[in-house]
Amino acid sequence: GDHRVELYKVLSSLGYHVVTFDYRGWGDSVGTPSERGMTYDALHVFDWIKARSGDNPVYIWGHSLGTGVATNLVRRLCERETPPDALILESPFTNIREEAKSHPFSVREAHLLSPAHPAR
Repeated sequence: GDHRVELYKVLSSLGYHVVTFDYRGWGDSVGTPSERGMTYDALHVFDWIKARSGDNPVYIWGHSLGTGVATNLVRRLCERETPPDALILESPFTNIREEAKSHPFSVREAHLLSPAHPAR
């Protein structure tokens, strides 16, 4: 919430450009959340930023559950040999099941924890 907006202001005052977005199905975005969809969204945003950043470095910053998306994004970027300049993980989780228990939208995302989910 508000602490992130304050962080964006600090980073901006230090000369960084900050781009943030809602994954599909969250905030103002439409669609149904999925691991594949969130990674695709992040990849699309990265490509959009990279096309406009010139020689400036591009950093990927993931927070909380977003650290999983950020890590998956960087894995995909490394596979295609276009890695970012850095990956920053803020408050990463070590166990998705434990994280989901304490996260307010975990009921909506319970299907991601299913033993039948393809990511498992």
